[in-house]
Amino acid sequence: MKKTIILILCTVLLCAMLGCSNGGNTDEYKVEFTVDGTVYTFTGGYNNLDNPPEGCLSGGASAILIKATPEGAVNTDSYVLIGIGENSVGIYIETSSDIWFSSHTPDFSDAAVEDLNLEITTLQVVGGEISGTFSGTVNDGGDTKALTNGLFRVRRIADNSFVLN
Repeated sequence: MKKTIILILCTVLLCAMLGCSNGGNTDEYKVEFTVDGTVYTFTGGYNNLDNPPEGCLSGGASAILIKATPEGAVNTDSYVLIGIGENSVGIYIETSSDIWFSSHTPDFSDAAVEDLNLEITTLQVVGGEISGTFSGTVNDGGDTKALTNGLFRVRRIADNSFVLN
């Protein structure tokens, strides 16, 4: 009995120190950001609306593209696109790197990035994930808006699975 309790405590301690996986819970896959106080959350896939948000290497593996649709989307008319002309973990600033951000939703559409800081924190192999954070400012039809609290955690799909619109 004493050995069982010690084994359980050691397992819990090891899990706390290393971080335990939740078995690939896709509820955690999302792209989310705030623009002028409004939170936008995208939890659906782009190639397959029933899948979680997706990301891949594109352009001969020279860029990272991330696409997602709102939960319950019936088509890809509403989506968010994040792209960066890089293919590695790191911190990127829009003025020194090629970064794209485009949101197509009924109340926030065709926004062009003016200033964006983006960090790729995880870039795993196909079947794994791509994750990171971003913030900055965007121009939405001539109106400059603050973009804050941006984060993404998407499932990595096969390279060149979708193209930049």
